[in-house]
Amino acid sequence: MMMFYQFIFLIFAIAPLSTFFHELGHALAAKQVKAEVVTLRIGKGKQLFRIEIRELQIEIFSLFFMGGHTVSSRSPSYKLNELIYITLLGPLLNGIIAFLLILINRIEPFKFIELAIWFNLWLFFVNMIPIRIKDKHTDGYIVYKLLWKQLK
Repeated sequence: MMMFYQFIFLIFAIAPLSTFFHELGHALAAKQVKAEVVTLRIGKGKQLFRIEIRELQIEIFSLFFMGGHTVSSRSPSYKLNELIYITLLGPLLNGIIAFLLILINRIEPFKFIELAIWFNLWLFFVNMIPIRIKDKHTDGYIVYKLLWKQLK
């Protein structure tokens, strides 16, 4: 029965929160390089609510456990190194969160924290690998394409 509760907690709490922090990494990086507008979206389906904090718009959708996406823009356009920075800060934030959770779990071990550690590590490593399947791709694939385009 505990495994069932862990699964539910993973789907409805850990995955959305980890995805939020992943997308927040992209958003913070975009703001740091002077993005004019940043929209952070969590989930799919019908929009539940929208919060606007300065030029950061956060939108939460009904299927909030179904991933996320961050879009930013500015004029003039981003430079290559800025695009790479924005792209990599999402997975790097997951790696930092996993590290902090490991430290917390050493002090006070708890199965749900361990689950969050593994999920954030998974987001970190998988997003660093350049993978594209149909119209879906990882952050690592975006960096690969940016660098490849620069080499041509």
